[in-house]
Amino acid sequence: MRLTWLVFLCALLAAVLAWDKEDYEIFDIVAELERGEGKGVTFYSFLNVSPSASTSEITKAYRSTMLANHPDKNPGNKAIAERHTRLTTIGSILRNKEARKRYDFWLKRGVPYWKGGAYLFARFRPGLFTAITFLALLTALLQATVQRMNATKDVKRIARVRNIALSSGKRRCRVPLRDDGDIFIDCVVDGEEVSILDRDGSTHLITEEDVQKPSLYSLWPVTLTLAIAAPIMRLCNTSGDALHVATEPVLGEEGDESDEIDEKGHQVHNDIPKPPQKPLKASEKLRNTRRRRANK
Repeated sequence: MRLTWLVFLCALLAAVLAWDKEDYEIFDIVAELERGEGKGVTFYSFLNVSPSASTSEITKAYRSTMLANHPDKNPGNKAIAERHTRLTTIGSILRNKEARKRYDFWLKRGVPYWKGGAYLFARFRPGLFTAITFLALLTALLQATVQRMNATKDVKRIARVRNIALSSGKRRCRVPLRDDGDIFIDCVVDGEEVSILDRDGSTHLITEEDVQKPSLYSLWPVTLTLAIAAPIMRLCNTSGDALHVATEPVLGEEGDESDEIDEKGHQVHNDIPKPPQKPLKASEKLRNTRRRRANK
């Protein structure tokens, strides 16, 4: 079954690589013709000629159809202008022997639905931001898939090691880590618990909790975003702390009351008002704060 799918994919890839610019031009005009004139309309039916018509018959029908659908005779008619453009392309294809042969090939076998990534890119022209976003989401999805597959394998491996160790009936046993049996680990069994015995004699309990579960924060777009945002957040916090220190009021800088201490150590209020002091600037407050900390 896998071989069949592989052969099918190889054949599809070979067919896509075999298409060239002329084929893509035919695909485009076929899609535009059916969208504008209706499903099932062909180049021949559009010119009202038979598929077996000669080149002279096609040229005659092309000229008469062009005259009937000329934009100068139908000014302001958008549908006629679009039809005139399609007629020009269709006439050039059918009057060219090699191009007509290609069209007859696709007319007989049908235009493929999937025309390759290059065709879609050329048709829709995604912007740089759209392309980067699509690639980021695609690679993140692949990363999440791989992480889930690895986590599933690790859970199965742990269950296998536990089953072998518990079924051995021994307190200490050697268990193959993989199915091929090339790597062994020493295990210690204590009831229903199985632990790995390290070289230094320490033990580590084997549970499914040791398996790293896939999470949103482990995907590379999220990790990269957090790594870029962390220094910016630290810089903002540092700037905020510096601004808070610079504007912090210092003892004795504003509104000191003219109180005195008597001989017994009691505070005596002096009602003599002091002249109002000029408010200090932020830079002066920061300088006073540093001086006070240096004195301490």
